[in-house]
Amino acid sequence: MLHGFTQNPTLFQAKTRALHKHLSKNFPHHSIHFSYPRAPHKLAPASIPNFRAEELDASAAKGEDSDSLGWWRRKDYDERSVGIGAGMVYEGLEAGLEVIAG
Repeated sequence: MLHGFTQNPTLFQAKTRALHKHLSKNFPHHSIHFSYPRAPHKLAPASIPNFRAEELDASAAKGEDSDSLGWWRRKDYDERSVGIGAGMVYEGLEAGLEVIAG
């Protein structure tokens, strides 16, 4: 199971524990196993939607204490582009896909 943007495997496993228990209970003759790969990119708080620098101390703002992960980092490269997703680069996407494939 893939954790979402800004999450990590530990948090996502805690959030899906009830689902695992439910499936195990309802399929007693099957072994239910969830795998939780870890996204390769540690995210700085400024990369997280709705980031507010005034709520963090200096080390947290740099991402030194962050446990938020991402499968890629989105970078804007051309503000003149129009349309959904236009003008963006998904940096590190290949590394994220390698983790999933591996």
